Amino acid sequence: MTPGESRPELRWPGKQGALVPGPGLTLAREQQVGPPGRDPDLLICADNLLAMDALLATHAGAVDLIYLDPPFATGHDFVHTRAREGDDGEPRGEFQTHAYHDRWPGGLAGFLRMLEPRLRLAHRLLAPHGSLYLHVDPTVGHYAKLVLDEIFGPACFQREIVWRIGWLSGFKTRANNWIRNHDLLFFYTRDPARFTFNKQYVPHPEGYRRRDGKSPSGRGVPMEDVWNANSAEFALRGKDSLDSIQIKSFSREKTGWATQKNTSLLRRIIAASSNPGDLVADFFCGSGTTLVAAAELGRRFIGCDCAPAAVELAHARLAVHGPTDMSESAARFDRLGLGVGERQVWLGAGGPDEHITRLLRHHGAQPLAPATPDAPALHGQRDDHGVLIGPHDAPISRAAVLAGLHECARRQLPALDVLAWDFAFPADDDLSLGTGVHLCCLQIRRELLDDRCRDGAALGERPGLHFTWTAVPDAAHTVQLSLTSATLRHPERLAPGLRAALSDWRAVVESWSVEFAADTLQAPLRPDQRWHRTRQQPSLGLLAAPHTYPGPGPFLARIRVVDCFGAAHELGFTVTWPDGQLTIAPAPDPR
Repeated sequence: MTPGESRPELRWPGKQGALVPGPGLTLAREQQVGPPGRDPDLLICADNLLAMDALLATHAGAVDLIYLDPPFATGHDFVHTRAREGDDGEPRGEFQTHAYHDRWPGGLAGFLRMLEPRLRLAHRLLAPHGSLYLHVDPTVGHYAKLVLDEIFGPACFQREIVWRIGWLSGFKTRANNWIRNHDLLFFYTRDPARFTFNKQYVPHPEGYRRRDGKSPSGRGVPMEDVWNANSAEFALRGKDSLDSIQIKSFSREKTGWATQKNTSLLRRIIAASSNPGDLVADFFCGSGTTLVAAAELGRRFIGCDCAPAAVELAHARLAVHGPTDMSESAARFDRLGLGVGERQVWLGAGGPDEHITRLLRHHGAQPLAPATPDAPALHGQRDDHGVLIGPHDAPISRAAVLAGLHECARRQLPALDVLAWDFAFPADDDLSLGTGVHLCCLQIRRELLDDRCRDGAALGERPGLHFTWTAVPDAAHTVQLSLTSATLRHPERLAPGLRAALSDWRAVVESWSVEFAADTLQAPLRPDQRWHRTRQQPSLGLLAAPHTYPGPGPFLARIRVVDCFGAAHELGFTVTWPDGQLTIAPAPDPR
């Protein structure tokens, strides 16, 4: 821009125009995957605004390439499609759970209020020579470009890339209009005079001849800014094809995550705008396609998504060398989160009282006057069910639940719903015995932190998980662990379709992992073995490989189970061999 020239600016209701000072949260390591080493890759489950703000302390100006594929403000709720496992381990139909919302209060203005501060943080995380690709559709693309111009500066705009999605399906052609068949990618750099770019070529298609009739020479056809729309690209097949996997009915790449993008698309971007060893980030990572492509091309990565189910999918795709022995996995990354700090930001200045108010409203319950002012045994009532809510920053205790059960009995309420982020007692402890009150423990999912979450959608019954430990014959101090059941006491609370899908208990479990000799229950989990299901391989391993301990113990074993709704459950066991006999006992919860 010339001196004195004014820059066009896009304005909308609620625009901040500059970053609000961050809350000062710190990312905490929750799992360490793969062999230890320096500078592990990062996989984060958190609101990306808070996660990027926290990353500024360690990664400001350090990220070489950022790819962002945010929701497109469609107004839809998207789903995660899973294959059901038959008795033979093969797919037997499908069922769906919620993936993410693409609805923004205030419509387009709400979408821009979400997007702008995240683009500002991305700009601060980029290295001086770094690049950013923003993936949008034509509905919001022109608005997004003006926001990018404001943040990066118009001179930092490099290209508008048009990605032709692929062939026209019968459904698309019904529109009485020009048929929409493309997405947009805006390519910006931190510095227009200094950025990484490796020119890319498409191989000459078979039979290609130059205009003079001679055979082609050189590396191939240079890639233009319109992708998947010329004869050279039409000739690409298999993993190199840029036809969207969403229109390929039988693509083996599909994970079932709505709006998943092709690995070929991300390989092209990463190869062009980064070098081996560079750091690539995707803060709307979904099922992890960017992270998979980065790992394949020898780049480091940071991935972030607010949906636990998406992060589990990304984890499964990154653990590429077998589903069990994590020490042999090619993947080495840390899984991070913001823990209770994220909940405190969500509550603002309201604190515990606001937490109770929001949970009662979400559950459709009415508040109750406390039995005693200092320690209410119940917080609310829904129909004839008492409602007890655990704290936002700690597990709910056994004593609190017992008090709630006795208060329900006193009030002649036949049932108690306990809503908690975490529980300080095992799921199969039936605390209601002898009270005459039915107990249902509902785990709060982090989806609650999204104010667009529909009432009741962030609550799911805590499954009872059962494992069997077996001493391996003729092998000293060697055990074999198996998952034997995952039960829901109240399947009647599920929607009919889910109730049918989860009638087979195996469908309740999305993944599980075990650390056979942990230091404490509170340290980051370091899984020795892990099992997960994918859409192509719906069968979930239920039997661990034998593990040999160095002596009679005691040893602390940790098991982490993620259910089909993305909620995580952790169990601890103490393993000993007194008098040579294997003994397993639940580990006391230090919280």
